[in-house]
Amino acid sequence: MLFEHADFYSLPVDYTPRRPEYFQVRRIVLAKGACATKERRDYVSRIIALYPDAEVENRPDSSGNKGV
Repeated sequence: MLFEHADFYSLPVDYTPRRPEYFQVRRIVLAKGACATKERRDYVSRIIALYPDAEVENRPDSSGNKGV
């Protein structure tokens, strides 16, 4: 969910994620760049908070477009 603002893209800062019904998450993989900026860390933290039982795997050597 990137939004265009003038000459750059940014993540929504006022986004409040909601946990969808019947959607189970066992693992969250943080790929390269997922926590590179405060804005990204905050966004990722909100998503992780929805799934407290999910394993969180930090994979800074992996691109987000690669299968895990």
